[in-house]
Amino acid sequence: MNVHMLTGQTSPLLADAAVLLHFGYLAFLTFGGFLVWRSPRAIWPHLAAVAWAVGVVVIRYPCPLTDLERHFRPSAGERSFIERYLEGVIYPEGHMDTARLVVVVVVAISYAGILRRRRPAVARVDD
Repeated sequence: MNVHMLTGQTSPLLADAAVLLHFGYLAFLTFGGFLVWRSPRAIWPHLAAVAWAVGVVVIRYPCPLTDLERHFRPSAGERSFIERYLEGVIYPEGHMDTARLVVVVVVAISYAGILRRRRPAVARVDD
């Protein structure tokens, strides 16, 4: 079998897999804190996801999933995953800061719940 033919057929599938992983990462980033309520061990992967997101936004880390998609689907061009799949589809174009704020608020709410669940119950003293 011709290796180039196999690669040509596989590349779009690998690009699609990178897109699915991207959506999965964003879902885990946004809602993973609530998963920690049920599975406390999930805190470490979630903290890593949060740290990476902060790095992408603040320090401008390159996203390896975007790079993978660009490698396997050259037609993706220079637009980022967010620009191609989220702006104008999930949220209106030009509202990146609002979308980021919503993610931060959801994560903060989930972490407040984590802290509340971990705090020992305070014994009430009735007079």
